[in-house]
Formats: sequence, structure tokens, C-alpha cells
Amino acid sequence: MNTHNDSNIQTKPIVLVVDDSQSILTYVKGLLEEAGFRVFTASDGRMGLECIESHKPDIVLLDIEMPVMNGLEVLDKLGKPGRLFSIILLTSLSDIKNRIEGLDKGADDYITKPFDERELIARVSAAVRTTSLKRELESAKCIAEDALSKFRKAQSKVIEEQKINAIARLASGMAHEINNPLGFIQSNIGTLKNYSGILSEGASRFMEISAGGCNAEKVIKETLPWIKNSKLEFICRDIEPLISETLNGVTRISSILRCLLIMDQAVFYTETEVMDLNSIARIFDSPSCPELPQGVSIVTDLTDSPLMVTGKSDQLRIAIENIFKNAIHAVGEQGEIRVTTRLENNLACMEIRDSGEGIPEEIMPIVFEPFFTTGKSHETIGLGLTISQYFVQAHGGRITVESGAGAGTCVKILVPGNNEAGAGTEAQSIKGTK
Repeated sequence: MNTHNDSNIQTKPIVLVVDDSQSILTYVKGLLEEAGFRVFTASDGRMGLECIESHKPDIVLLDIEMPVMNGLEVLDKLGKPGRLFSIILLTSLSDIKNRIEGLDKGADDYITKPFDERELIARVSAAVRTTSLKRELESAKCIAEDALSKFRKAQSKVIEEQKINAIARLASGMAHEINNPLGFIQSNIGTLKNYSGILSEGASRFMEISAGGCNAEKVIKETLPWIKNSKLEFICRDIEPLISETLNGVTRISSILRCLLIMDQAVFYTETEVMDLNSIARIFDSPSCPELPQGVSIVTDLTDSPLMVTGKSDQLRIAIENIFKNAIHAVGEQGEIRVTTRLENNLACMEIRDSGEGIPEEIMPIVFEPFFTTGKSHETIGLGLTISQYFVQAHGGRITVESGAGAGTCVKILVPGNNEAGAGTEAQSIKGTK
């Protein structure tokens, strides 16, 4: 048994060609197999549906005019939602009506007969990339749904109504924040698909002109008004911004999902332990501290004795690091961040105070809301304080924020101290400057 060859076959993209012409099936199958694809064929729409079910193709090349069941009927049977493969219509150059109807019914692309070999291979290769993106988005969606499902199960057992409501707001905000970029990504891809059809038609016209022949002059006369009516100049200017906006949307979704995965690890895969809150604070005065602008200094004022708490160290570390990162953004290129720990009414207390511009009074009530952010970057997603509050509340603690425009911000974290483990006392401070 040649397991190496079997493995190669399994990794090849699978293409299903559905056409009632045996000569086209034979020709396309040979062409694509030579280009590195694994190819199956079907001679009508009904057989094509059966092959889709049995072979799970990545790409379907679908002829429109066929007996038994035509291509448009196949699209109706498949439907649009949840389809994780791409469909390229095989049409004649004059069959504009069916082409448009096919795209409206969910086809991803089309190619006209007779087609150029290189164009066919290029379009199938592009469709493979589209299929890959569809499946990655579906996988990301499953990860998000799985993480949210775990949150709901955990909270139904151990978290009171206030925390459940907080997660409901987070889930609602997350759906909104993911749907926003998904909406314009889908719209942009649709626009780019339309542009692709126009550019493809333009390329066909110019190829016909460059080939010369008796019809060249006629084609030139027909092409000049077509160029004006198809708005080619606008399309060429619009493509780059569309792609840039789409990539920004993908980056934002990726940031949200990455944040979800961090929360998933911290909630479900860390053990409860006794820890010194000072040990987390000392991270800010060590080489592992996030990189600071040269004009920003850190002052630490920690208790002499260990400040012991019981909980999940990863959760508290993430909560504190999120607040510290906010402080770094607040001070900008010049300023001071002061980290203080103490015991306050049997609660372990950490304060992170920055000398930034502060938070205006009118937005203070919403600073813990999911996806609220004053950052301008599309990578700033506004979940830092929300996650910090959730983790601190899960430890029976709370977070308070004091700020004002031009007065800097002080975030105080309070969690129950573990006196039996030797919680710190109101002691002399160890001061340090970074």
C-alpha cells in the first residue's frame, strides 16, 4: 500500500464538474487533474447533487443548461445558507440573464464558454481560496459559539444573576461587533465579485481586439462606449479601499475571537490557588512588563508583607494587565503610572493610577460596557475593563474607577484577602521607579 500517494490525494482540492457534454467533462477533468486537482464528474444536475453529498467537493463547476435538472434548479436545491464550498457557473458569453440569476441564487463566480485554460485554472484556484476562507470563518464561529456555551453553563451553576446579565451583555455586544464587520465584508465581497465580472468582460474584449481580425474595428467601436458605461476608472480606484476595509474587518473579528480564546483558557483551564497579589504587581517593574515609551515611568508602592488572596492567578493577572495596558494608552508618550498595594478592611487592594488626560464625567457610567473604547485603532476592541470586572467579580471582589477630564485615572481592584495564608498588613512600603 502506497500511503504517501494516498496522503497526497487526500490533500488535493476536490472539484466536481457538472455538465451534460461528455467532451467538456473529459477535457476539464484532464486539465484540472494535470493542474493538481482531484476531479469528479456528473452529467446532469440530479447526479451532481448526489456527488456533492458523497464527495464533499471544495469547488463545483456547474453548467446551467442541462437535461433532467438544470444548474439553476441545482442552486435552488442547495440554497445559500451554510454552504461551505464554492460554485462557478459555466455559461455562454451571451447568456447574461441566466448568469445574473445564478449569481443571485448563490453562485460565487462564472466563466464563459469557450474558456481559456489559464483563466479556468486561475478561477478554480481563486475559488479554492474562497472556500478556505468560508471554512475558516465557520470554524471561528464554532469556536465562539463553543466558548459562549461554556460560559453559559458555568454561570448557570456558580454565578449570581448580576454576572449572568453581564455575560448576556457581552454576548450581545460580541454578536453586534462581529456582525458589523461581517456585514461590510459580505457587502464588499459582493461588490468585488461584480467588479470581477466587469473586469473579466473588459479583458475578453481587449483580448479580442489584440487578436486582430476582421471584427477588431467593430469590437473597438463597441468597447469605447462600454468603457464609459461600465465606470472602469471608478472601479479601479475603488478596489484598493474595498480590500483594505475588508482586511480591517477581518482583523477586528480576529481580535475579538483571540480575546474570547484568552478568556476561555483563563476560565476553564486554570486551577484555584493561594497567591501573592504583590507578585502580579511586580510584573510591572520587571523586564516582562509591556514595552513603555521612553517618557513614561512606573512607580511601585507595595506592602512589605505578602498580600495573599485565593483564586485563579491567570484570571487576576489578565484583569490587572488589562487595566495596566489602559493606563499605558492613557499616558501616551509622557507621564507616570503608579501601582500601589495595601490591605483595606480585610480586602487585598491594588490601585493603578495614571497621569493621563482622564475620563470625561459623562462617559464614566459606561466604561465597563462591552466594546466601549476611546481608542481609535480598529484593533482596540473595548473588552479590557469588561473582562477585568468579570474576573474580579468572580473572585468576590469589585473594581472602582475614579477619574475626571485632565485629572488622570485611578482604578482600584479589591478582592477578599486570605488572612490564614499571611495577608499583608498596613506596612512600610517598598518604593521603586522604572
